[in-house]
Amino acid sequence: ERAAVVRQKEFLPPPSVTPTVLRDAFNAVLKRLEPFFALKQTSMERVVSVQERMKQLQDVFVTRAQLMFHDIVGGATSKVEVVVSFLALLELMKQRVVKAVQGDSFHDIMITRSD
Repeated sequence: ERAAVVRQKEFLPPPSVTPTVLRDAFNAVLKRLEPFFALKQTSMERVVSVQERMKQLQDVFVTRAQLMFHDIVGGATSKVEVVVSFLALLELMKQRVVKAVQGDSFHDIMITRSD
C-alpha cells in the first residue's frame, strides 16, 4: 500500500500587503466598530424599597393619627415612588398597623393609625 502524501499549502500574501498596510486596515476596522463598543453612561436614581417606605410611614404615624392617601403619594416624583408607597401601605394594613377608609368611589382614602 502507498502512504498518502499530504502537502502543506503555504500562504504568501501579495507583495503589496506589508505589515504597515495590515496595521492600517486593522485600525480602520476598529475605528468603524467604535460605536458598537462605546459604553453609554446612564444614571440611575435610587429607589426607596418597600421596607424603607414602610419605616418612613410608621415614623409619620407616630406623630399623626391619620393621613390622606394623597398626602402620602403627593410628593412622589415618579410612578415607582407611588407604587412603592402603595405597596408599603398595603403591607402596613396587612400587619394591622394602619387602617384605610374610603367614603365613596374615587374619593381620597383616609389612612388611620391602628391603636
